[in-house]
Amino acid sequence: MKIGLIVTAVVAAGFITAAGGPAVAEQRGLWILAQAETSGPAIDPVAQAEQEVRDARAILRSAMAGNGNVREARRALRRALGRLELARANPNQPLPPLEPEAGETEITEAPPEEAPVEELPLKAPPEQVVETDDDRVIVRRGSQLEVQHDDTARLAGDGGQRTRSVADDGTTTTTVVRPNGVRIVTVRAPDGEIIRRTRQGRNGRTRILIDTAAEQTGPALDLRVDLPRLEVRIPQQEYIVESERASDRQLEQALLAPPVEQVERAYSLREIRSSGRLRNKLRRIDVDAVTFEFGSADIPRDQVRRMERIGWALERILRRDPDEIILVEGHTDAVGTDLANLALSDRRAESVAYVLTAYFNVPPENLITQGYGEHFLKVPTAGPERQNRRVTLRRITPLLHGGDF
Repeated sequence: MKIGLIVTAVVAAGFITAAGGPAVAEQRGLWILAQAETSGPAIDPVAQAEQEVRDARAILRSAMAGNGNVREARRALRRALGRLELARANPNQPLPPLEPEAGETEITEAPPEEAPVEELPLKAPPEQVVETDDDRVIVRRGSQLEVQHDDTARLAGDGGQRTRSVADDGTTTTTVVRPNGVRIVTVRAPDGEIIRRTRQGRNGRTRILIDTAAEQTGPALDLRVDLPRLEVRIPQQEYIVESERASDRQLEQALLAPPVEQVERAYSLREIRSSGRLRNKLRRIDVDAVTFEFGSADIPRDQVRRMERIGWALERILRRDPDEIILVEGHTDAVGTDLANLALSDRRAESVAYVLTAYFNVPPENLITQGYGEHFLKVPTAGPERQNRRVTLRRITPLLHGGDF
């Protein structure tokens, strides 16, 4: 079966036309979409949509190499992922033809198509439940302890309706419908990790926020062995930004800046949560406006007011790009047991996420929370230390999608 490509390009100030050819388009145009067109027998719509995703990712990589506009290429990838969502929901229906959006024109050639890459199978590592604590579970993966919890209640908020189903393979699908009609669908692997999350707005449009199966298209890496020692070539105050000292512009820059090191491929949320080396590719914000009392995850009202600048910075970022994902990391000092500190730090991350949503309109589905206990001390001391009882923020979208944007 022969598959041709129709690539849609944005007209750049009238310079790009269909007759301009691919070289002109790569140089001046903004690649935004790869659409599979078939000749001969009809192809499986899911396979077609998966091919479109691979093509869109190739265009994104080309754009990141300087051959196009990265923002438009990202929009292309999101659009292709949306068509994949449609194909999976209706596997027996052919995909509708893709019409150019306003301001776009079609050209008949595309950058060279890369060879298909085999997707990585999603395998839950062996784990052992060590302790349960209310709605949290602490598990051991090899030598590492991790805390897990279900964020459905946070996504539902007040008045949201929740339904849950379990598939034969052990995956669970949870649907939250809020009073305003917004629908959040989360698919979890048998080990509880999020492998897919979508948001359907009141207008019926669905956005894919997380999709591990569609994104993971690269060689497997042992994160403890294959990643070299991180070299940070920017000033420390730009790599770790303290929210109270930073300007509004510096807060946004820290969240929107590209990774400090190349991102080799798209990583799963499980990999991102469990690898500090991987997260360190990204700049972080220490939310020092909030420091918790010993043994507490409560945020006093005066500290909520001090979160205002970081809250509105996140709201502005997500208003411009509703697909960004922010990791909220909770931490403790070194006093207490490892198990107790893991659960406490996870509650601290969740408390900050609740405040960001309730006070600053940050959509909860764009926030992923994770507690790390005492494993990442800001001040190296075994005693009580308020600066270690903190929360940090990172934009993990580049790790989820596999790019330097």
